[in-house]
Amino acid sequence: MQTLLGVLLILTGPAFAETFCVQSSQDLSAALIAAGNNGEADDIKIAQGFYSVPTGGFLLTHAEDFDVSISGNWIELIDIPCGIQLSENAFNTVLDGGGTEQILRITLNNFGDIRISALFFTNAFITDDVIAARGGGLRIFSSPNYAGHVLIENNAFVNNTADFGAALSVGIGDLITIRNNLFTQNKSFQCCSLELLSEDAEGIYVINNTVYQNTHQGSGSGATEGLWIAVLGTSQALVANNILWGNDFADLELIGDGVTSLKNNNIGDVVGTASLSAKNFSVDPDFEPGVLNFTPAEGSLMINAGIEPLSFPIPVFGENWSVGAADLEGDTRVQKGRVDIGAVESAWLDIIFMDGAEPQQN
Repeated sequence: MQTLLGVLLILTGPAFAETFCVQSSQDLSAALIAAGNNGEADDIKIAQGFYSVPTGGFLLTHAEDFDVSISGNWIELIDIPCGIQLSENAFNTVLDGGGTEQILRITLNNFGDIRISALFFTNAFITDDVIAARGGGLRIFSSPNYAGHVLIENNAFVNNTADFGAALSVGIGDLITIRNNLFTQNKSFQCCSLELLSEDAEGIYVINNTVYQNTHQGSGSGATEGLWIAVLGTSQALVANNILWGNDFADLELIGDGVTSLKNNNIGDVVGTASLSAKNFSVDPDFEPGVLNFTPAEGSLMINAGIEPLSFPIPVFGENWSVGAADLEGDTRVQKGRVDIGAVESAWLDIIFMDGAEPQQN
């Protein structure tokens, strides 16, 4: 019988990728250190469970041109630790900051893509330094020369606190994709639940996220507490199929001179102007009852109201994207013929708008 002592390291063939099976906070810290400079791609699999964040947070300093994947919801299969990922459900692998720590900070250099998926970031806290206090749940930053792709999908960010980007802060890379994530009950002292920045790069995709009821911490007026996105220079951004609703001050803020397109979103208050806006509307999302249940209820206008790219790939920014295979809970992303708006797909059939009518647009 195989057993795991610490971090399990398995060479997985000619691609020279190293696999880590993580079953404790100590395992995760060790895996991140090893992945920083081991000369190969890394696949960090985190078993289902609860992980307390150590003092100083979990840290990855990656100085190589290799890809890194960090994912949760793994279980044992036939005596093989982390032998199978049950699904990309975000709720079964919890990284808990304990109300005192930033959860995960990643520094990237050169090339190499990174993917973060199926994790629950909660109870982060970082403040008092307006430069460093960004991204309570997750912060990804880099040297100016980093040109890889960042993919953050199927994660939940709940009750995290920071000065900026209470849940998430990303400002690097050639392409940033934020897809099928939940951001709720996060609190910033300065701005926003999530902050995204792209300058003179390919740009940013924000696809099928739910950004709901994030708040300003402290007294007085504040800035946007939903999504803050800056698109500068030649960069572009596509914001599609998102629920941006019920956040303090504003649900979306757009900054910069790059091209930004808003399509098929449910948005409350917006600051700034998009280059293109199509089929967006503003209504109560109407979720099913239950704690952290963000599934559209029967009759919700979120059902089947999303958009998908063309079925055949073309190298154009506005069509070169995906809604992903699974939603936040690990279920099939597209059901009943058309993708829903938000991070969770409903099994209800859209009856109200089967006749072709659509909700009032803005």
